[in-house]
Amino acid sequence: MRTVLALHGFTGGPASFDVLRGLDARILAPPLAGHAGAPAATSFDGEAARLLGMLEAAEGPVVVVGYSLGGRLALRMLGLAPSRFAACVVIGAHLGLANETERLERRRSDADWAEVLRSRGVDAFAEQWACRALFASQAALPAEATLARQALRRSHSAPALADSLEALSLGRMPDLRDGVARYDGRAHFVAGDLDAKFSTLAREGAALAQHGELTIVPHAGHDVGLEKPLVVAQIVREVLGVFA
Repeated sequence: MRTVLALHGFTGGPASFDVLRGLDARILAPPLAGHAGAPAATSFDGEAARLLGMLEAAEGPVVVVGYSLGGRLALRMLGLAPSRFAACVVIGAHLGLANETERLERRRSDADWAEVLRSRGVDAFAEQWACRALFASQAALPAEATLARQALRRSHSAPALADSLEALSLGRMPDLRDGVARYDGRAHFVAGDLDAKFSTLAREGAALAQHGELTIVPHAGHDVGLEKPLVVAQIVREVLGVFA
Protein backbone atom coordinates (compact mmCIF):
# COMPACT_ATOMS: atom_id res chain seq x y z
CA MET A 1 0.00 0.00 0.00
CA ARG A 2 1.39 3.38 -0.97
CA THR A 3 1.68 5.96 1.81
CA VAL A 4 1.55 9.74 1.57
CA LEU A 5 2.97 11.69 4.49
CA ALA A 6 1.39 15.16 4.19
CA LEU A 7 2.93 17.97 6.24
CA HIS A 8 1.04 21.24 6.62
CA GLY A 9 2.44 24.74 6.99
CA PHE A 10 2.75 26.96 10.05
CA THR A 11 -0.71 27.66 11.60
CA GLY A 12 -2.20 24.96 9.36
CA GLY A 13 -3.32 21.49 10.32
CA PRO A 14 -4.17 18.04 8.98
CA ALA A 15 -7.27 19.49 7.28
CA SER A 16 -4.96 21.51 5.02
CA PHE A 17 -4.51 18.33 2.97
CA ASP A 18 -8.09 17.06 2.96
CA VAL A 19 -7.98 17.30 -0.84
CA LEU A 20 -5.67 14.25 -0.86
CA ARG A 21 -8.18 12.01 0.93
CA GLY A 22 -9.62 10.70 -2.32
CA LEU A 23 -6.29 9.35 -3.57
CA ASP A 24 -5.56 5.64 -3.73
CA ALA A 25 -3.05 5.70 -0.90
CA ARG A 26 -2.79 5.69 2.86
CA ILE A 27 -2.76 9.36 3.88
CA LEU A 28 -0.86 10.31 7.04
CA ALA A 29 -1.44 13.97 7.86
CA PRO A 30 -0.14 14.56 11.39
CA PRO A 31 -0.21 17.92 13.16
CA LEU A 32 3.24 19.45 13.35
CA ALA A 33 4.83 20.38 16.67
CA GLY A 34 2.85 23.07 18.48
CA HIS A 35 -0.27 22.51 16.39
CA ALA A 36 -3.52 20.78 17.39
CA GLY A 37 -2.12 19.26 20.55
CA ALA A 38 1.03 17.80 18.99
CA PRO A 39 4.12 17.65 21.22
CA ALA A 40 6.12 20.82 21.69
CA ALA A 41 8.94 21.44 19.26
CA THR A 42 12.43 20.68 20.56
CA SER A 43 14.45 21.58 17.47
CA PHE A 44 14.12 21.50 13.71
CA ASP A 45 15.99 18.20 13.41
CA GLY A 46 14.11 16.85 16.42
CA GLU A 47 10.80 17.46 14.68
CA ALA A 48 12.07 15.84 11.47
CA ALA A 49 13.12 12.79 13.50
CA ARG A 50 9.70 12.63 15.23
CA LEU A 51 7.95 12.62 11.87
CA LEU A 52 10.29 9.94 10.52
CA GLY A 53 9.33 7.79 13.47
CA MET A 54 5.73 7.77 12.27
CA LEU A 55 6.83 5.81 9.20
CA GLU A 56 8.37 2.86 11.03
CA ALA A 57 5.39 0.62 10.27
CA ALA A 58 4.73 1.97 6.75
CA GLU A 59 4.93 -0.62 3.98
CA GLY A 60 5.46 0.11 0.32
CA PRO A 61 6.64 3.36 -1.24
CA VAL A 62 6.31 6.57 0.78
CA VAL A 63 5.75 9.94 -0.85
CA VAL A 64 6.23 12.96 1.39
CA VAL A 65 4.23 16.09 0.55
CA GLY A 66 4.95 19.32 2.38
CA TYR A 67 3.87 22.93 2.22
CA SER A 68 6.04 25.81 3.51
CA LEU A 69 7.19 24.73 7.01
CA GLY A 70 6.03 21.21 6.15
CA GLY A 71 8.03 21.39 2.93
CA ARG A 72 11.17 22.39 4.79
CA LEU A 73 10.69 19.46 7.16
CA ALA A 74 10.07 17.15 4.20
CA LEU A 75 13.34 18.20 2.57
CA ARG A 76 15.21 17.72 5.85
CA MET A 77 13.77 14.21 6.15
CA LEU A 78 15.04 13.44 2.64
CA GLY A 79 18.50 14.48 3.79
CA LEU A 80 18.32 12.40 6.99
CA ALA A 81 16.75 9.25 5.52
CA PRO A 82 16.73 9.44 1.70
CA SER A 83 16.09 5.72 1.20
CA ARG A 84 12.80 5.98 3.14
CA PHE A 85 11.10 8.08 0.45
CA ALA A 86 10.25 7.11 -3.09
CA ALA A 87 9.38 10.70 -4.00
CA CYS A 88 8.56 14.11 -2.62
CA VAL A 89 6.26 16.99 -3.55
CA VAL A 90 7.39 20.26 -2.01
CA ILE A 91 5.16 23.35 -2.16
CA GLY A 92 6.39 26.85 -1.39
CA ALA A 93 9.37 25.75 0.71
CA HIS A 94 12.66 27.50 1.44
CA LEU A 95 15.94 25.65 0.84
CA GLY A 96 17.85 27.47 3.58
CA LEU A 97 19.46 30.83 4.29
CA ALA A 98 22.89 31.60 2.93
CA ASN A 99 24.75 32.76 6.04
CA GLU A 100 24.58 33.28 9.79
CA THR A 101 23.70 36.96 9.43
CA GLU A 102 20.54 36.07 7.51
CA ARG A 103 19.72 33.28 9.95
CA LEU A 104 20.08 35.63 12.92
CA GLU A 105 17.83 38.21 11.23
CA ARG A 106 15.18 35.56 10.65
CA ARG A 107 15.37 34.31 14.24
CA ARG A 108 14.80 37.87 15.44
CA SER A 109 11.82 38.30 13.11
CA ASP A 110 10.27 35.04 14.27
CA ALA A 111 10.88 36.01 17.90
CA ASP A 112 8.92 39.23 17.26
CA TRP A 113 5.98 37.23 15.86
CA ALA A 114 6.20 34.83 18.80
CA GLU A 115 5.94 37.80 21.15
CA VAL A 116 2.71 38.86 19.44
CA LEU A 117 1.32 35.40 20.15
CA ARG A 118 2.40 35.42 23.79
CA SER A 119 1.38 39.00 24.59
CA ARG A 120 -1.73 39.52 22.44
CA GLY A 121 -3.08 36.03 21.82
CA VAL A 122 -3.85 33.92 18.80
CA ASP A 123 -6.74 36.03 17.45
CA ALA A 124 -4.66 39.21 17.18
CA PHE A 125 -1.77 37.22 15.75
CA ALA A 126 -4.00 35.59 13.11
CA GLU A 127 -5.24 39.01 11.96
CA GLN A 128 -1.70 40.33 11.55
CA TRP A 129 -0.35 37.12 9.99
CA ALA A 130 -3.05 37.11 7.31
CA CYS A 131 -2.07 40.64 6.26
CA ARG A 132 1.47 39.67 5.21
CA ALA A 133 2.31 40.36 1.57
CA LEU A 134 3.02 36.65 1.17
CA PHE A 135 -0.72 35.97 1.34
CA ALA A 136 -1.97 38.92 -0.72
CA SER A 137 -3.24 36.69 -3.54
CA GLN A 138 -5.70 35.06 -1.14
CA ALA A 139 -7.84 38.19 -1.30
CA ALA A 140 -9.37 36.70 -4.45
CA LEU A 141 -10.54 33.54 -2.66
CA PRO A 142 -14.20 32.94 -1.82
CA ALA A 143 -15.10 34.27 1.63
CA GLU A 144 -15.77 30.80 3.01
CA ALA A 145 -12.25 29.63 2.17
CA THR A 146 -10.70 32.66 3.86
CA LEU A 147 -12.89 32.24 6.95
CA ALA A 148 -12.03 28.55 7.19
CA ARG A 149 -8.31 29.27 7.04
CA GLN A 150 -8.59 31.95 9.71
CA ALA A 151 -10.62 29.60 11.92
CA LEU A 152 -7.87 26.99 11.57
CA ARG A 153 -5.21 29.53 12.57
CA ARG A 154 -7.23 30.57 15.60
CA SER A 155 -7.82 26.98 16.71
CA HIS A 156 -4.26 26.58 17.98
CA SER A 157 -2.75 27.44 21.36
CA ALA A 158 -0.90 30.77 21.28
CA PRO A 159 1.98 29.61 23.55
CA ALA A 160 2.40 26.37 21.57
CA LEU A 161 2.46 28.24 18.24
CA ALA A 162 4.99 30.69 19.62
CA ASP A 163 7.28 27.88 20.75
CA SER A 164 6.91 26.17 17.36
CA LEU A 165 7.65 29.37 15.45
CA GLU A 166 10.91 29.86 17.32
CA ALA A 167 12.10 26.25 17.47
CA LEU A 168 11.30 25.50 13.82
CA SER A 169 12.38 28.89 12.48
CA LEU A 170 14.01 29.10 9.08
CA GLY A 171 16.82 30.76 11.04
CA ARG A 172 17.42 27.52 12.98
CA MET A 173 17.26 25.22 9.97
CA PRO A 174 20.36 23.88 8.20
CA ASP A 175 20.87 24.58 4.52
CA LEU A 176 18.94 21.81 2.76
CA ARG A 177 20.58 22.06 -0.65
CA ASP A 178 23.10 19.24 -0.13
CA GLY A 179 20.34 16.84 0.85
CA VAL A 180 18.29 17.82 -2.20
CA ALA A 181 21.28 17.29 -4.49
CA ARG A 182 22.05 13.84 -2.99
CA TYR A 183 18.47 12.57 -3.09
CA ASP A 184 18.01 10.20 -6.03
CA GLY A 185 14.22 9.86 -5.94
CA ARG A 186 11.65 11.93 -7.77
CA ALA A 187 11.58 15.48 -6.38
CA HIS A 188 8.71 17.68 -7.54
CA PHE A 189 8.86 21.37 -6.59
CA VAL A 190 5.70 23.50 -6.75
CA ALA A 191 5.07 27.23 -6.39
CA GLY A 192 2.47 29.76 -7.48
CA ASP A 193 3.37 32.14 -10.28
CA LEU A 194 2.27 35.11 -8.15
CA ASP A 195 4.84 34.14 -5.51
CA ALA A 196 8.04 35.33 -7.15
CA LYS A 197 10.40 34.49 -4.28
CA PHE A 198 9.26 30.90 -3.88
CA SER A 199 8.96 30.35 -7.62
CA THR A 200 12.69 31.13 -7.79
CA LEU A 201 13.39 28.74 -4.92
CA ALA A 202 11.29 26.01 -6.57
CA ARG A 203 13.26 26.38 -9.79
CA GLU A 204 16.49 26.15 -7.82
CA GLY A 205 15.34 23.01 -6.01
CA ALA A 206 14.21 21.30 -9.21
CA ALA A 207 17.55 22.12 -10.85
CA LEU A 208 19.54 20.80 -7.88
CA ALA A 209 17.71 17.48 -7.63
CA GLN A 210 18.91 14.49 -9.63
CA HIS A 211 15.35 13.80 -10.79
CA GLY A 212 13.85 17.22 -10.25
CA GLU A 213 10.51 18.35 -11.62
CA LEU A 214 8.88 21.78 -11.51
CA THR A 215 5.34 23.07 -11.60
CA ILE A 216 4.67 26.80 -11.46
CA VAL A 217 0.91 27.09 -10.94
CA PRO A 218 -0.81 29.93 -12.81
CA HIS A 219 -2.86 32.48 -10.85
CA ALA A 220 -1.69 31.17 -7.47
CA GLY A 221 0.30 32.66 -4.62
CA HIS A 222 2.24 31.10 -1.78
CA ASP A 223 -0.37 28.66 -0.47
CA VAL A 224 -1.07 26.70 -3.64
CA GLY A 225 -2.88 24.01 -1.66
CA LEU A 226 -5.44 26.56 -0.45
CA GLU A 227 -5.76 28.48 -3.70
CA LYS A 228 -5.53 25.58 -6.19
CA PRO A 229 -6.17 22.39 -4.18
CA LEU A 230 -7.16 20.27 -7.18
CA VAL A 231 -3.87 21.09 -8.89
CA VAL A 232 -1.97 19.83 -5.85
CA ALA A 233 -4.08 16.68 -5.72
CA GLN A 234 -3.39 16.01 -9.41
CA ILE A 235 0.37 16.45 -8.97
CA VAL A 236 0.41 13.99 -6.07
CA ARG A 237 -1.81 11.57 -8.02
CA GLU A 238 0.63 11.62 -10.94
CA VAL A 239 3.60 11.04 -8.63
CA LEU A 240 1.81 8.12 -6.96
CA GLY A 241 0.98 6.67 -10.38
CA VAL A 242 4.63 5.83 -10.94
CA PHE A 243 4.47 3.38 -8.04
CA ALA A 244 1.12 1.78 -8.87
